[in-house]
Amino acid sequence: MLRVAEDLPYADKEDPRNWLDIAALVRQIRAWDLDVVDFQLFRGFRARDPAYLRSIKALCQQCGLPIGFLGVGRGFVGVEQIDGRPEGVALPQADRRQRIAEVKEGIDLAAFMGAPLVRLFGGGRPPPPPPPRRGGGGHWGGREGGGDARGQGGVGGGPPPGGL
Repeated sequence: MLRVAEDLPYADKEDPRNWLDIAALVRQIRAWDLDVVDFQLFRGFRARDPAYLRSIKALCQQCGLPIGFLGVGRGFVGVEQIDGRPEGVALPQADRRQRIAEVKEGIDLAAFMGAPLVRLFGGGRPPPPPPPRRGGGGHWGGREGGGDARGQGGVGGGPPPGGL
């Protein structure tokens, strides 16, 4: 696999003004004679409406490029500076709910685009939470969001329990 511009140092990769246009990217991948295209769903796409997504899917087909996966999610972990190092921290419940909703939307859009695989970006591991109170219980956002993929014939996966 050739990862194009994955780790190039460029200013503020979270800023949409720095993203490549998806149609131009697809054409460039075809010009390089690569054989598959992978997308991070909410980066570079000008819209989420069906007509636009259908046009990107059609462009991929015209170029003979199957969609390998659509990456969704911004992770279920926040980041704080602890002792000068970025550390994963648990998100507040409202933020976690919002990110789960984004994953569910991404799964629906991936199914619409015909992507055979959804890559869920979960983030780092926060410190272990306190034990749940009796009658309570925790859940992992990826498990909840991934349920949608299974309902649409998808298959989920992630890193092993011990991490990578």
